[in-house]
Parts: sequence; C-alpha cells; structure tokens
Amino acid sequence: MTTPPAADKPRSGVAWTSTVIAVAALLLLLTNAASLKGWIAQHPPDAAPAEARAAVDGWWDITSSLGLTAPRASVERLWRGAQALTWPAPPSKPGRTQR
Repeated sequence: MTTPPAADKPRSGVAWTSTVIAVAALLLLLTNAASLKGWIAQHPPDAAPAEARAAVDGWWDITSSLGLTAPRASVERLWRGAQALTWPAPPSKPGRTQR
C-alpha cells in the first residue's frame, strides 16, 4: 500500500482557519490605523494609554506615509456625503394644507 502524495492529504481545518484569521488581522492592522487612533482617543490620558497613544500615533504616521489610510479616508468621505443627503420635500397638492 502506498501513501498518497502530500497534496492529496487532507488539511486541518484549524490550520486553515488560523491562517485566515491571521491574514485578516494583519490586513486590518495595516489598513485601519484610524480605528486604533479613535479607540485610544476614547481612553483617559493615564500613563499606560499615553504609551499606547504614542505607539498608535507612530503607527498612523507610518501607514499614512505609505498611503494605506487613503482607502478608508475615501470610504469615510463617501459615507459623510451620503449622510448629508436629504429627501426633497414632497410637492404640495392644490387645496391641501401642509402639516
């Protein structure tokens, strides 16, 4: 009896899931520095958060200089524009009063 080649062996679901989670976390870390900055800004300025704030500000500077904050800024700009939209007032019908 021969053993199947390595490509034919079943893979572990835990290994695949761990890889997907690690890649997703890395991509979020690289592209979502603004969320870290917003999160740390919610904390009072104590000693430990001050160190974290400095680290987050440094990370923001690095990702911003690499252009990794641009996609989030574009989406946020589009979102703010969509929030500013309003429905037009309905036309008034003759003989009816508006409430």
